[in-house]
Amino acid sequence: MIFGITYVILIRTQEINLQELITEQDNSQKVVNNNEGEITNGKNLPEGFPKDFPVYENSLLVNSWKAPGNTTEGYSVIWESPDSRDIVVTFFKESLVLKDWEILSEKEESDSQIISFQKSSKKGFIGIVKGEGAKTIISVTIGVGEE
Repeated sequence: MIFGITYVILIRTQEINLQELITEQDNSQKVVNNNEGEITNGKNLPEGFPKDFPVYENSLLVNSWKAPGNTTEGYSVIWESPDSRDIVVTFFKESLVLKDWEILSEKEESDSQIISFQKSSKKGFIGIVKGEGAKTIISVTIGVGEE
């Protein structure tokens, strides 16, 4: 398995207290801020997340992270879906191309897939892994630079 994640942000450049972030049963939103970034959970993507990036409809946003940089804003978002990994992978491969994102590389293993992509000043990768039970975990990390 490429990712050993259970709702862990894949890339962190600063320490943010994840212990304070507790998923509420009613899927309400909670935000934890510090001077280095912001972690949220609930229904909303972080402010500034690229609007032209495809989002898999049959998924639940688990949590997200936004961190400012000197010339780049960093975003990590994690979703869960009851759909199979193969269905989710196919969606992203097709949707990225339809929305004019360039797929840079793909790596597949038995229960995971990584797709790296870019579009103008935006670059990132998607990790799609088989989660617990029949769940699929979708982790997206994007850096948005100045245009």
